[in-house]
Amino acid sequence: MPFRRFLSIVILATVILVVMIGLISSGDALVIGGTLAGALVATLTSWLFLSRVFTKQTQALRELTDRIGEGRARLALPSQDPVNTLSEAITTMEEAVADRERRLRHALLETQMILEAIRDGMVVVSNDRRILAVNAAAQRFLGLAHSSIGQRIPETSPPEPPWAALTRIMKAVETNEMSVALADPMEVTLAPSRIPLADGEGTMMGAIYLMRDITREREFDRLKSEFISLAAHQLRTPLTAVKWILSQLASTEMKSTESQRDTMIKEASLSAERMVRLVNNLLNISRIEQGRALATPEPIALEALIDKLAGNFANVIQEKRFNLQVEKPLSPLRAITVDPEAIGIAIENVLTNAIAYTPAGGTITVAIREDEAKSGIEVIIHDTGVGIPESMREKMFTKFARGDNVVLLQTEGSGLGLYITKTIIERHGGTITFESKENEGTTFTIRLPYTT
Repeated sequence: MPFRRFLSIVILATVILVVMIGLISSGDALVIGGTLAGALVATLTSWLFLSRVFTKQTQALRELTDRIGEGRARLALPSQDPVNTLSEAITTMEEAVADRERRLRHALLETQMILEAIRDGMVVVSNDRRILAVNAAAQRFLGLAHSSIGQRIPETSPPEPPWAALTRIMKAVETNEMSVALADPMEVTLAPSRIPLADGEGTMMGAIYLMRDITREREFDRLKSEFISLAAHQLRTPLTAVKWILSQLASTEMKSTESQRDTMIKEASLSAERMVRLVNNLLNISRIEQGRALATPEPIALEALIDKLAGNFANVIQEKRFNLQVEKPLSPLRAITVDPEAIGIAIENVLTNAIAYTPAGGTITVAIREDEAKSGIEVIIHDTGVGIPESMREKMFTKFARGDNVVLLQTEGSGLGLYITKTIIERHGGTITFESKENEGTTFTIRLPYTT
């Protein structure tokens, strides 16, 4: 009861008391007045005491509920307070709520970590097209921000960014498309799928859209198709030549001189060599990609290896009237620890290109020297050939890379040599770079450390 209301009642009772006293005898009035006055004083004192007690406890309970809402520490009430039991019950509830909140936060954190660790994109969409969740991969693939959670996917046509990519994925699932190629915000090929999202009672709440990145798989398929096509073409050309030559030699109707037969046999042998080179390149790539490219390294004199490789090309150098120069330091270089066979293949591939794409009468220079830091050896191969077009320079060390200008000159090349060379050099801890100017020549620089 509010204090003002209580005070009004007390005043009214006092007035009534005074009137009653005036109506009765003086002796009785003193007795009755004293009794009633004492009762009023006692009542007023009790009310003030109880009001103060309950006001204090009400304030304490209010602070307790505020602390529960804010998740702060437990509020202790004195044990002698009359509402101590209620306080303990509320405090117990507070601890249970705080414990449940901690567990929920931990579970939410674990779920979020799992979602972020998934490499596939994932977007959870409700029945009313609102985004409920989106992981980091989906944000990267589709250009969505974390702030898109809670937003509704518009149904405008055509969809505007940042919804265009997600709308494309959702439509692809509906039409059972196996893959979706996106160019914006990034070039990626995705395999989309959808999982219905239902609650415990089976009521549909939305769907989970999954996006698996198959860009590398598609690139591998493309390269595989190119490889099969190129290998078939490269093998068919020399095989056709061998078949024709053998049929001519076996023909009884063909009248040829011994010199003509020798020429045909030589051409058949060259065709067979081209097939062997192609097969060897394919085997080398297989070894490289399976991690079996290198044997146990051993110390060798790289100058001797260069001399041997240059001698292997003596016939073609003489035939095409090349000026081959091998430049070596006056003092022998330190031995270098490498796989001799693999390094031989790597350097030979560069020399083969220099010879193949340099016109007759050109100059090829092979220089070998210690690098400036004296931590390894450099092999520099320079030619005066057709050079490398600007458009091909970023692709020169990839598989099947061949410039348009060299295709016109040398049709049997496979485009595998420099890929093999770069892989071998890097497996030895080295590097290979080049400088080139079209129609003037190319310089390749191979750097190998003394120890891998």
